[in-house]
Amino acid sequence: MQRPHEDLFISGDRSRLFLNLELGCSSSCSYCYLPTEGLQLGKRPVSSTARSPEDILDQLEADGRFVRGRDGTVLSIGCFSECWDSATRPKTIRLIQSLLAFDNWIQFATKREIRQDDLLPIIESPDWRRQVVAYLSSATITQWVKFERGTTPPERRFKSFLACEASGIRSCLYVKPVLPGVTILDAGLYGSLMRSHGIDAVVGDIFVPGGGSSEPSSPISQRLQVSEHADANSMRSALAEYGRVFANSTAHLLQE
Repeated sequence: MQRPHEDLFISGDRSRLFLNLELGCSSSCSYCYLPTEGLQLGKRPVSSTARSPEDILDQLEADGRFVRGRDGTVLSIGCFSECWDSATRPKTIRLIQSLLAFDNWIQFATKREIRQDDLLPIIESPDWRRQVVAYLSSATITQWVKFERGTTPPERRFKSFLACEASGIRSCLYVKPVLPGVTILDAGLYGSLMRSHGIDAVVGDIFVPGGGSSEPSSPISQRLQVSEHADANSMRSALAEYGRVFANSTAHLLQE
C-alpha cells in the first residue's frame, strides 16, 4: 500500500523529525529513493504537494512526538524534497527562522549552492544561538553529471562552505549515499575539501526499496532499507585521515 503523502510532511519519531515543505524534487539523481514513496523527480512539485512554513509550524507544535529544546527532537528539513532550490529556498529560510525559537538542533541538507546573503535572515534573528547545521550533499564529484543530473555543479556547491564559515553557521560534508565503485574514486578530492575548509564529514549508506531482507529500515521510511556496502567503510577510513568522520548526521550533531 502506498504511504499517504500527508504523512510525509512531518515524519520520524521523538528523537528526530523530518520536515518537508514540498514533496518531490526538480533534480533527477540516479540513486534517488523518492519514487519508492510515489514522488516525482525532475519536475517542480505541484502545489497540492506543498505546505507553507506556517502550516508546518502549526503541525509541528501539535505533534506529540515533538520535544522542544537543545536536548529534544532534532529537526531535519528536507528528505523528500530539495529544500534549497530557487523556489523553495525562501520558504525554507522562513521555516528555519520560526524554528529557532524552540532552540532545537536544526539540520538541512542540500545539493544546491548556499550563498551568504541567504543566511543573513537566519543569523540576524534574535533567536539565533548557532543551532543550525548545513550539510552539503554529494555522492560523486567527477561523475556528478551522470549520477546527479539537475543538481548544482560540485565546484559551485562546495562554495557553500565558505558562505557558512563567513556567516558563523556550521557546515558538514555529506557524502551520501556512497555509490559502490563510484564515490570511492573521489576520496582524495573529498579529503582535500575537509582539510581546506576544516570541516567534518558524514559518510552514509545508500537507501534502497525494502524487500524483506535483514538490512535495517532507514530512519526516514519503513519502505526503505539501509544497504550497507564495503565502499562506505572504505570511504570512512580514507577520510578519517583528513578530519572527523561520522556514519550519520545524528552522530555528528551529538559531537557539537
